[in-house]
Amino acid sequence: MPFLKKRSQPSIKVKGLIIFFLFVVGLCIYTFYFLAPPSPKKPEYRPTPPAKIPPPLKVGDYSSLCRQINQKILLFFKERKWDERNIHILKEATRSNKKKKWIYTKIEIYLPRSINLLAIAENLAGELKNFPDITSQWELREPNQALFSIWLAGTLTHSIRLLYLPPQLAIIIDDLGENLSLAKKFFALEIPLTFSILPGQTHSQVIEELAHNHNYEVMLHLPMEPKDRLNHNPGKGAVCVNMEENQIVALIQNHLHKFRYIKGVNNHMGSRATENEATMRAVFNALKPTGLYFVDSRTSSQSKAYNIAKEMGIPAGKNLLFIDNETDVNYAKKYIDQGIQLAKRKGDAIIIGHPRETTLEALKEMIPELKEQGISLVFVSALVK
Repeated sequence: MPFLKKRSQPSIKVKGLIIFFLFVVGLCIYTFYFLAPPSPKKPEYRPTPPAKIPPPLKVGDYSSLCRQINQKILLFFKERKWDERNIHILKEATRSNKKKKWIYTKIEIYLPRSINLLAIAENLAGELKNFPDITSQWELREPNQALFSIWLAGTLTHSIRLLYLPPQLAIIIDDLGENLSLAKKFFALEIPLTFSILPGQTHSQVIEELAHNHNYEVMLHLPMEPKDRLNHNPGKGAVCVNMEENQIVALIQNHLHKFRYIKGVNNHMGSRATENEATMRAVFNALKPTGLYFVDSRTSSQSKAYNIAKEMGIPAGKNLLFIDNETDVNYAKKYIDQGIQLAKRKGDAIIIGHPRETTLEALKEMIPELKEQGISLVFVSALVK
């Protein structure tokens, strides 16, 4: 049998290479699976939730509160019997932002010069303090002007200027009723004059109608008993001290029924009647239901008329001087100037003239001076209190 040839065994060197190769392969596998950082996992799909819509902001609406404040301001001045015509609302505008809605109001208020502006502002703030979310501030800007500001929840809602009225002068022209042509010349001046018309005169009703049509204020010039009746005749229909109250009331009512547009009454003569308390109380009992004002012409320094009228709740004023006791143009101009100075010193004044050519000319010549002095000519109704 032939001998089988033995398979040769790999050499040690070859074995070593194989072992080395296997070692390298194992090392690579180990490194790849165990030492290499893991590949990022694919993120799990999650649906995006719908975006949340924020709820609408709650808007604070202060509009109604602003209106209430406006009403309170008007009531504040009305209670003090100041003329509402001197309250001027310059602006009222609705405003808003993301958080608030309000009404912005700008007001000018003109006050008598006897009033302390800062004291009024402080009193007004006290009246408003109970409104919710309100703060206020006031300051004197000029000697004749104060600024009052109101905030609601930190927002400026009111700007109020408190101002002094310019000096005011009311000029009454008495004794109208007979001379129609001269009355028409006074109407042609086109300045605020108040015409006081005697009852029972030839042209009393015509003059009243014309004055009204020219936008003038008219009064009843009520005849009343003077002390010297022999030299000063008050005319028919005069109130006398020997009359009973019912006679006086009936007499005045009869006079009033003849006029349509009168706003007030002043006495014609009456130095005796105005000193008599019972007579004047009867006069004011007749006037009170009518709402007419009364001006004491002051024909007597002892007149009680003004004080009794105030006591009885009649709107009243009093004459401070007559401008034409002499029929001379320069005399009248001098006394008109005195009236101007009284108005500047006191804040307002009532003076009386008469339908005379000299008075007419004096007024014409003094119109530029009135403007230069900053005087506001007004009807008597603006000054009675």
